[in-house]
Amino acid sequence: MDPSSRELLDRVMARLDQMPGLLIATCRGPNSSLTGRTGPRVSTLVLPRLGRRGAEALVRALAGPAPLVPDTLDEILERTDGVPLFLEE
Repeated sequence: MDPSSRELLDRVMARLDQMPGLLIATCRGPNSSLTGRTGPRVSTLVLPRLGRRGAEALVRALAGPAPLVPDTLDEILERTDGVPLFLEE
């Protein structure tokens, strides 16, 4: 996260303690700038990578009725490493 974005996030989080609101922020990886944030109204939810079965089901659903060549499906699954965002792209 760049310094300006981090400052904005810090300011928004500080204000949320004083008013009703909901902030949903996403990040990639366990070493991101969002991990380790604490506070009385801060929750963290770690979403693991999809296993092969779940990743394959997502790719097949996105492909619709188009048949997938097994080699192509294997390559997609290998390159995306179970990350749903990459699987959708």
